[in-house]
Amino acid sequence: MALGRNDDDSSTRVLGGRWELLSPLARGGMGTLYVGRHLQTGRRAAIKVIEYGSAEALARFRLEASVCAQIAHPGIVDVFDADLDDATARCFIAMELLEGRTLREVMDDPASTPQDVIELLMAGLAPLSAAHTKGFVHRDLDRKSTRLNSSHI
Repeated sequence: MALGRNDDDSSTRVLGGRWELLSPLARGGMGTLYVGRHLQTGRRAAIKVIEYGSAEALARFRLEASVCAQIAHPGIVDVFDADLDDATARCFIAMELLEGRTLREVMDDPASTPQDVIELLMAGLAPLSAAHTKGFVHRDLDRKSTRLNSSHI
C-alpha cells in the first residue's frame, strides 16, 4: 500500500512535525490508518490520516477527534493527538495502537464457535453505546475495523 502522493518525498512521511508514518495498516471510509512513531518520545501509535479537500471532511475530522478524546471507555482506543497538517493538506488522529486479531479473523477461525462470536459482538455494544451517548456514530464499523485484544474489543 502506498503512502500517498509524492511517496519519495520524506516530508509526506511526517505529520505535524512530530509523527512519522512507518507503514500502512488499512484503508477505510474516511482515510488510511498507519503505524506511526512520535519523533520526540518514540511512542508508537495508530495514525488515521485523511485529506481535507472539503469543508465537510474537515468538520467530520474535527468532530471525530473531539468526541474520541472525550469518551472514556476501556473498549475505545485512547487518542494521543490530532491536528491539521497544512504542508500535506491532511488531517491526522494519533491513537493507541492495538495488537491482536480483528473480528474478521476471529469469525473466520474454524476453532471459533458461533457462541464465541456472539459473545464478542455483545461485548462490542458497550463501547458503541458510550460513543453514541457522546453523539458519535462510527461510519466504518465492520469485521476488519474491530480489533480484539486483552484490554479492548
